[in-house]
Amino acid sequence: MSQKIVDENSLRAIIQNLKYLLYGEDDIWLRYEGFRKNIKGFGSAILAEILAFVFPDKYGIWNDSTRKAFSILGINDTFHAIKKSQLTGAEYAQYNAYLSLIMDEYKKLGIKNLDLLGMNYILSAFWDSTPNDIEKRKVDDVIQETPHIASHSEVIDRIVSIGEALGFKADREKSVVKGAKVDVIWQANIANLGVVMYVFEVQSKGSIDSLILNLQRALVNQSVQRLIVVADDKSIDTIRGEIAILPENFRRAVSYWEISDVNRAYSLVNDLFSIISKLELVKSEFGY
Repeated sequence: MSQKIVDENSLRAIIQNLKYLLYGEDDIWLRYEGFRKNIKGFGSAILAEILAFVFPDKYGIWNDSTRKAFSILGINDTFHAIKKSQLTGAEYAQYNAYLSLIMDEYKKLGIKNLDLLGMNYILSAFWDSTPNDIEKRKVDDVIQETPHIASHSEVIDRIVSIGEALGFKADREKSVVKGAKVDVIWQANIANLGVVMYVFEVQSKGSIDSLILNLQRALVNQSVQRLIVVADDKSIDTIRGEIAILPENFRRAVSYWEISDVNRAYSLVNDLFSIISKLELVKSEFGY
């Protein structure tokens, strides 16, 4: 667990919510949602791994390989959450139900002592062993044709992940000056130049005037090098029009990033780490 996650939530809060997630009496989807609501920094992949390793007979891992394997199996026709990297509690419960059905079929073939954690290895191997590259490209097309509309929080999490992959210290919902709490900052220490920061504000359903005012306040911090508005293309056109009449120093400090490009960059980062991990540059201390 990173120190940043502890700082954002407090160790006490993390322990209390983990205890509820793992051992609470409510249905799993309620415990899952409760943890996501109360604790920052834990995405669906991490939560699924925690649950799967503690209760491998009940819960499975959610990652890119399982998503794509589900598509090869045709389950994307009924389980539309395959297009999402972040699952709701209800979707994670539904995913485990599908996973259990597939596991039962493998058991009928004579594979004993199989659990939902083991299904991750089977589905990953299934995807990796698919020989037809054209078929794999079709799967990518299925996932991309009707893309999941990421929530405000999901977009923020993805920008943080991209920043960390690029080597920045990335944080969400941070104050850069008094009265200006922004969605994401990327921060780096550069030799004698001190700290440089890039500020991101994600526009979804909120007030555009509030977004612009928040960015103007953020620019007061001399470490801020760039202000990035993240939104869909239609909203970007509107925001660009509003900013066009503002002072030049502010206009020149603002860049625009379409959410579709954020999602694509996030996907490419995940693919990169998946490819690099196959090189086994860092060996496990357990020897496997």
